[in-house]
Amino acid sequence: MVQPELINTYNKGMGGVDLHDWLIGKYGIAIRGKKWYWCLLTRMIDMTIINSWLLHRLVSDEPITLLEFHRQIAVSYLKAAAVNREKPRFTSSLGLPTPWSLRRDGVQHFITRIGDSKRLRCQLVG
Repeated sequence: MVQPELINTYNKGMGGVDLHDWLIGKYGIAIRGKKWYWCLLTRMIDMTIINSWLLHRLVSDEPITLLEFHRQIAVSYLKAAAVNREKPRFTSSLGLPTPWSLRRDGVQHFITRIGDSKRLRCQLVG
């Protein structure tokens, strides 16, 4: 099938913003949020990843695909999360995590409900 001249000319001149949008569209973040700023945040993350991949291609001797670049970023964040997960977690009687400053003072601070209210307080506070 013969390609129309208009499409051929567009593809030859494609660059800059067009190329950047095309690359983001390939592996962009597909998580939808309910807040108005979520699409801005995910777009900025996508743009940052694309820009870093383009810089990596210019600097590095070994070529890497955009998909592999995304995978390496994901793996590095998963490894960092696994390291943070290995730290011992202390929780209150309600299952809420307690801050480090309270864990280190030698007193068992447990969060409990006050009477019939929904407010939570330390059981040691009078």
